[in-house]
Amino acid sequence: MNYIFTYKVHNPVLTLNYLLFQEQEIYIVKFGAGLGFTKGYFSQFLPLSGKEVTYGTNGGILKLEAIFSSRLGEKVYVHLSTDVKIGLTDEARDANGNKLIIRKPFEEDRNLRLNFTGVAIRFGFSYYF
Repeated sequence: MNYIFTYKVHNPVLTLNYLLFQEQEIYIVKFGAGLGFTKGYFSQFLPLSGKEVTYGTNGGILKLEAIFSSRLGEKVYVHLSTDVKIGLTDEARDANGNKLIIRKPFEEDRNLRLNFTGVAIRFGFSYYF
């Protein structure tokens, strides 16, 4: 028997950056922090009933970031950035307000939350002509 489930999370974040600027424009460093909201959906297809049930949840997100840009030549720049995101949500509920319960053998039942922690590192070049 196949159980099919999908989830989607939308997290728009408003980030404010503090710019450390060097006068010769050799490098630029930015530090930022942001807050936003999280809207998540979890859908599961139940093969015995042939129905798909969707649960929704809301929450918040915190983001911290650091960005470094440096000029390598007259027209070439290198960029390095990293960010950390932490998202916390409420318990997922269907359209009738019922919570999705996760049952584990020999452990306590839990309600589904779409909480997450993410770390990203980006590296790139820019060439202006």
